Amino acid sequence: MVGGENVQVRKVASVPRSLYRIAKLVGGHGECPCIVTQVCEPEVTLRLLASEEPAGSLVLEMGNGQRHALVQAAGEGDQMRARFAAPIDVAQFLSGQGPFPRRSIRVNLSCALRLVVDGIAASGELVDISREGLGLRTMAWVTPGQRLLVEAPGLPRLRGVACWRHGDRCGIALDAPFSLQDLATRICSVKAACAGTGQAPFAPRRFVRGAPAF
Repeated sequence: MVGGENVQVRKVASVPRSLYRIAKLVGGHGECPCIVTQVCEPEVTLRLLASEEPAGSLVLEMGNGQRHALVQAAGEGDQMRARFAAPIDVAQFLSGQGPFPRRSIRVNLSCALRLVVDGIAASGELVDISREGLGLRTMAWVTPGQRLLVEAPGLPRLRGVACWRHGDRCGIALDAPFSLQDLATRICSVKAACAGTGQAPFAPRRFVRGAPAF
C-alpha cells in the first residue's frame, strides 16, 4: 500500500490549485509585488503587477518567509508561468506554513528621503516599503510612538507612527495604508525617481478583474 499512497500523493500534487496569495518576485531588476494564482507542482502561475517580467535569476518570496527559486519563466499579458527549481511540498505551500509568521510583503528599495520629527527635519534612507509601512535608516532621534512626516522621491507626503527602533533602523506604520495596486505604482515611481529617469524598471499595471479591496 505504500506505493499506492505515493501515487495518490503525486496525483494530489499534480492537481491545479487556485489561490490568491500576495508575494514578491526578486530578480535582476530588483523586487516587485505579484500574486500567486495557481500552483501545480512543478509549476506556479503568477499575476504580475508590473509591465515587464523581472529579468535574470528569479526567486519567489512568500509572506511567511518561504523562498523558491524559479526557472523557465514565460509570460503573456499580466500572467507568468514558471517552474519551481526544486520540488515543493504543495500541501505546505497551500497552508501558508513557513519559517516565520505571515506578514505583509516588504519590497526592498534604496532611496534618500527627508523626515520631520517633532518639527525638526532630518535626512534618512528608505530601505523597504509595504502596504502598511516603511522601513527607514536615519541618524535622527526617533523613538517608538513618535509621529513622523516622510518625503521621498516618487512618493506623496506620508504620515505615520514609529513602531520600533534598533540602531539606525526604524519602522513606520502609515496612517493610510496603500492598496496593493497603489503599492506597485509607488514602487515604480520611487525606482524611476531614484534612477533619475522617466522609465521605471517595473511600470505599474492596472490591477482589476475582480480583485478584492485591501
